[in-house]
Amino acid sequence: MPEVSIIQQFLHPPLGTLAREALSGNPYTGYNLLTRPAGPIGVNAFGIAWALDSAPAGYGSPVGFVSSGYDRVVLKLRVFHVLFDSSDVRSQVVDTNQPVGYLLFNESFPFSVATEWSPGVTGSFYWLLVL
Repeated sequence: MPEVSIIQQFLHPPLGTLAREALSGNPYTGYNLLTRPAGPIGVNAFGIAWALDSAPAGYGSPVGFVSSGYDRVVLKLRVFHVLFDSSDVRSQVVDTNQPVGYLLFNESFPFSVATEWSPGVTGSFYWLLVL
């Protein structure tokens, strides 16, 4: 079991303390590079949530209340941080077939979040914030 410091607990709050904030450009399609800047911080949120709005008929749809997801990847998420030497690193990679979900950032305050909906798919994004 990994050790979590007191500072990490404050930088990564529990789910019950988070609220969603819709991005102003919703709904999105294709490739997007998302930020929520505050001073030198590129993304001052603790995570990102998504909800698929529409998908082509050939994608196979989730069935029932508890879904196993689509039959293919519908969303790719990449979280980027900038190191002290100004180089970019991809700190998290998620490929999902789930129509609704969330991603909490492993490391606080990323520089940007790259998202890519599959062809023909549209969906909405929400920052996860402590209010």
